[in-house]
Amino acid sequence: MAVKIYVDVNFSHYKNELVEFGAKEISGTTIKQQGIPYNSWYLNEWDGIFQSPADIAASPEHYYAVRPGTIKIKDINGDGKANLDDRVVVGGKYPDFTYGLNLNLQWKGFDLSAFFLGVQGIKFYVMQWGLEPFSQGSRPPVKWIDAWTAENGSNKLPYLYFADRETSNRQNSTFWLMDGSYFKLKNLQIGYNIPNHAVKRIGLAEARVYLSGDNLMTITNFEGFDPERNPGQSRFGEYPQVKIYSIGIRVKF
Repeated sequence: MAVKIYVDVNFSHYKNELVEFGAKEISGTTIKQQGIPYNSWYLNEWDGIFQSPADIAASPEHYYAVRPGTIKIKDINGDGKANLDDRVVVGGKYPDFTYGLNLNLQWKGFDLSAFFLGVQGIKFYVMQWGLEPFSQGSRPPVKWIDAWTAENGSNKLPYLYFADRETSNRQNSTFWLMDGSYFKLKNLQIGYNIPNHAVKRIGLAEARVYLSGDNLMTITNFEGFDPERNPGQSRFGEYPQVKIYSIGIRVKF
């Protein structure tokens, strides 16, 4: 008996635009403004880490206190100051596209089905517990071993700080935007239909046994537990989608 293969592919892309609105509204990290996507990210652009007093002296005046090891932002309008007037609309509030794949294989009494899901281009604004050092007394994540010091001159992470006391490095900027794109194996199920002549001996019309798993594999650059999360949640540490394994039997009398 030949293997039967069924494939269903879906792809979705959309654009949104605020077409009729009054004066622009800025709320923390987002902006509502006519002509751009609704509630777009609105942030200062991260421009590395201050390395020395000379670096600070040669840079635009920042609106928050800086020292070597502090996050640096860009002076977009060229007025010699890096402040809230330099915020820009940043893409990523909504995914570029989503896609999925349903695969089904059948051979004799066996069957296999798999469902894959992907999201591309979304960015999350995340801070706090699980990402920042010493947030609510938690230990620093491992990556902070590469935090800026005068000796290592990191240009990726600022100095090690206590999150609940810090102000300078916690200003709203693209430093805190994180790629949330992912590709997941959402469900995999393997089953076997017991031959009719076997099940009829025990008084059944049909019987099928199966093994199923949910959220088995995730491919992503997201640093957190799970990129399949509430996009409006800024707290980095969020309860993930759980793996579920099931085994069962379905009978028909």
